[in-house]
Amino acid sequence: MKAAGLAVAERQGQEAVYRADPRHPEADVLRSLLSPRDRSPEPAERQPKVSAEDALADSLVLSHTNETIAFAIPAALWRQRDRLDYERLVQAAARRDERQTLGFYLQLTGRLGGDLRLARRAWPLRDRRRTVARPFFSGSRDSSTGGWALPLARRWGFLLDVELARFAAVFAREVR
Repeated sequence: MKAAGLAVAERQGQEAVYRADPRHPEADVLRSLLSPRDRSPEPAERQPKVSAEDALADSLVLSHTNETIAFAIPAALWRQRDRLDYERLVQAAARRDERQTLGFYLQLTGRLGGDLRLARRAWPLRDRRRTVARPFFSGSRDSSTGGWALPLARRWGFLLDVELARFAAVFAREVR
């Protein structure tokens, strides 16, 4: 996140303390993704006016252009899984034309966390009319997959040249 400009590091003795960079344009979206709903409210001028469902839907859009966000979404979904209004989340994703992406992330998160409920929520989002896989990341980054792509992503119609182990490593680090 530091490399993407989303976090800054400050020295406190011998430790480096990382925090979100409030000047980054996407800082509010990430903060709302990773913060539980029941925390004490911030002052009104700093508190984001975005629901967790809308923030997640926004992050789905951003995940196609920002690899850091793409890897953070499963952890954010996992942390919010018992608080989310899934109907509202699906509607928010549909407004952004990201139903297929939401389905992919729900199934991925369910697999990483071992929660079949998330995978069951994913399947109704699958658009079976899509027969040709398209690159997950915009800018055709994945157009040269070298003949392989993440099989789970391919089932959802995406070419994603990333190993499941990479998602699993980020997920394990963020949810512990």
